[in-house]
Amino acid sequence: RMLCINTEGNEISPYKHYTDTEQQCKFIENWNGLNTNQMRSLPKSLQEYENRAKNWLNGRRAINYSQNLFPEMILCAEHYATAVSKKIFPDNKLKQELYGDILLYAYISGICCGRVALYDGHHRAS
Repeated sequence: RMLCINTEGNEISPYKHYTDTEQQCKFIENWNGLNTNQMRSLPKSLQEYENRAKNWLNGRRAINYSQNLFPEMILCAEHYATAVSKKIFPDNKLKQELYGDILLYAYISGICCGRVALYDGHHRAS
């Protein structure tokens, strides 16, 4: 089913989330390098070391995003959904809450279906 609401007269911009990449990538800045004590065999070349470092980065990214980026995105989406619902239903608190929840769940669904990349191209870090 489709929910259609007349938004004439309301200036509503599409939801977008921008984040501070410096803040989200601090775990890379704070990285001390590979822990050679935990390796079964030491890298034999710089290329092998770089490959292992890339594997570490790709493994840490999901953990970092789940702890920092996604909560920030959801909070931002919640504020946006509340603001939009107040614009559309300024005199009806119950409809504001209901429509705000609908928008929020739609945004969360979009976040779950999307991809997060370190750079354009949606490739792993290289």
